[in-house]
Amino acid sequence: MTPEIADQAAKAIKELYLLLPQARRELQAQKAEPTIQATERVYLLERNLQSCCRLLGASKSPRAVDPLLTLVNSSEKLDSPVLAAAAEALGNIGDPAAVEPLTRRLGQCLPLARQYLAARVSPNPVYVPFNEDTAGEIVTALGKLRAVGAVGNMLTLALTNTAGQRLSWAAVCAARASVTLADATNRDRIDRAVLKMLSDPAYDLTVRFVMAKAAGRLRLSAAKAALEKILNQDRPCRQVMHAAAWAIEQITGTAPSIPAPRVRQGLWIIAKPGL
Repeated sequence: MTPEIADQAAKAIKELYLLLPQARRELQAQKAEPTIQATERVYLLERNLQSCCRLLGASKSPRAVDPLLTLVNSSEKLDSPVLAAAAEALGNIGDPAAVEPLTRRLGQCLPLARQYLAARVSPNPVYVPFNEDTAGEIVTALGKLRAVGAVGNMLTLALTNTAGQRLSWAAVCAARASVTLADATNRDRIDRAVLKMLSDPAYDLTVRFVMAKAAGRLRLSAAKAALEKILNQDRPCRQVMHAAAWAIEQITGTAPSIPAPRVRQGLWIIAKPGL
């Protein structure tokens, strides 16, 4: 990518982000019956800003940092796709100037995450300006930026538990980031978080797969029993079982045998003869 294209994208961000708040206010004023034109205007502004962010992230130009930080600092809501795109771009560029504003945004996610999970199971849900994908991009960017000081908030977000609900994608992003940031100051907390998420059936299979991989990379001996339970008792699916077996090998030095996954009702349909 040429510097000229990156400069054009940075200039476009400065122009577009000034238009977005007004477009959102106009759409909000039409809350009862929003017009197609107002809805499309917000959508197109957000989409164009996201495209500019991706261009700047790909450019890795230091001149891209200031307009991207402007988006991070000025974003009105934490569920904004523009905030997610700006965080992703800053993570790709790798400028340490992004650590403080992204860490601050991550801290703002924590109370909203609990409200979001509560609203998800409420009979009368209310809008909460939180999006798990956006939070995940912030966490991933902080991992790329080597923001060791953000590990605590990453794990707090991943372990958020409200009304039995979990943030599975945030947990995946937090595990991937924190494993790369483990050091003497945070290793114990990371180990405990990985072990807890590995053993918690409320998380989905993607989380259990990633936690098994994390336990293997960390050589987490305390996770051996939980990994063996996944492999020999739970037997949820081949992907998770293979990840658990790989982790056990990393911890013990010995590759365990892998049984067949447990057959559950609904995994197959038996056709009657003649059908």
